[in-house]
Amino acid sequence: MQALRLPLGKVVAVAELVDVGRISSPEALGYVLGANEVAFGDYTRGRYAWVLDNVRPLPEPIPARGAQSLRWWDAPAELAPAGGGVR
Repeated sequence: MQALRLPLGKVVAVAELVDVGRISSPEALGYVLGANEVAFGDYTRGRYAWVLDNVRPLPEPIPARGAQSLRWWDAPAELAPAGGGVR
């Protein structure tokens, strides 16, 4: 099986953050976790889970400085959701 090669330092998708929950147990999230989420996620008590909606892969990756955080991003207008939300 060939390894999946994702681009580094690039935005590959955009999404809307609709909720954030503190984890008491994976079952308490109220969401059935898929096999990949169980395999790659860390659902330790006290951590946080982000609930995303309207996830859209980009046709081409966009260069971005890498760092783990939430941030406002001046996204191209065509990527903004219909009701706004991207600054």
